[in-house]
Amino acid sequence: LVSRSSGPLFPTPPSNAWLWAASGLQAVFLCLFAVDAATRYWYASSILVMCVLVGLLGGGVYVHGFRRLSVGHEPELAMPVGALAADAGIVLA
Repeated sequence: LVSRSSGPLFPTPPSNAWLWAASGLQAVFLCLFAVDAATRYWYASSILVMCVLVGLLGGGVYVHGFRRLSVGHEPELAMPVGALAADAGIVLA
């Protein structure tokens, strides 16, 4: 909820490089969590801090990705295409 309401805080949407970097950081966290689940190396409640960070990154990429889409040439087409892409990504995951 916090990261999804961060849209009005930025007058212009972040660059595509920022969106890709935040998504890449989420992928790194995914690998870290997978290794931790297999090895149980980090078995403490402090890992929840990283879970919150991943959630903030995900919400920020979601909101600012839609904002980047709406700035393009066809803003009324941005929401349906973005929603379809988000749903397709969930299905493929």
